Order: sequence, then structure tokens, then C-alpha cells
Amino acid sequence: MNIRRALIFAFAFAFVAIAIASVGVLTAQAAPCNPCTWTGTTSGSWSVAGNWSTGVAPANNAALIFPAGAANLSNTDNLAGTIHITGITISGGGYSLGGTIKLNGTLTDSNSSGSNAITAAVTLGAAGTISVTNAAETLTVSGLVRSVTVYVKEPALLENTLKR
Repeated sequence: MNIRRALIFAFAFAFVAIAIASVGVLTAQAAPCNPCTWTGTTSGSWSVAGNWSTGVAPANNAALIFPAGAANLSNTDNLAGTIHITGITISGGGYSLGGTIKLNGTLTDSNSSGSNAITAAVTLGAAGTISVTNAAETLTVSGLVRSVTVYVKEPALLENTLKR
């Protein structure tokens, strides 16, 4: 009788362990992208996983890349909650980034020529900067910019309302 109980106990224990492991496998999620490269394949929404090269939408403290050749150049930061972005690099032309961006790093427009636009309300953290690396490139920032400190380097055309 003791052997029978031991076998039943062992079988039940093994069954529970397999069930728990199966649930863990079924609920596993892909790791957040970092950096996250925009493809714009599905739509113009940052929260849609199919718009990013890894198939995962950005999470907190992600760096974002907007390359040449992507679709949906007019797109919107509609990520849920207070997602802070550590950096944004725009290396393609014709982008218009909207929504609300919380940036704790550098927004760099490194396109060789042409123009891009930031229509989003941008909150720059203590380390936040906006930079254009090529003289033939134009970056228009038309959304509200909130920052602790703003530095404008010559030559620059600033058409914006700056608010602390």
C-alpha cells in the first residue's frame, strides 16, 4: 500500500510540475527591444509591436532609431504610461514624430539632407538634448518643449515655446 501511495504522490507531483512549466512557457513574453528600430510596417503608432524591427514595442528606457526606408514616416508616441526614452536617432528624411515624448537622452537628427519634424510635446530630462549633425538637414520642432536647461548653439533657428 505504501508503494502505491508513493507512486500516486510522485505522479501527482510530476503532473503539477509539468503544468506549472507549461503555463510559464505559454505566458513568456519577448524581451523589450533596445535599441528599437522603426519599420512602420503596420501603422503610425509606436505602441504597435509590428512597427518595430524586433516585433516588440519599446519599453521604459529604450533607445529609438528612425532609419531611411521605413514606412509611416508620420508617426505618434502613444506608448502607455510614462515611458522614458533614452535616445532618439533620426537617420532618414521626411519623418514627423508626434504625441508626447519623455526624453532622458539625446534626440539626434543625422540625416544628410532634407527635413524632419517633431510635432510632439517633448519633455527633456536633465540629460536631454536635441541635436542636428548636418548643416544641410532641417529639424523643425513645433511642439511644446519642457526642459530644465536649453542650450542653443549657433547657427540655429528656434521657433518654439520653451517652458520649464
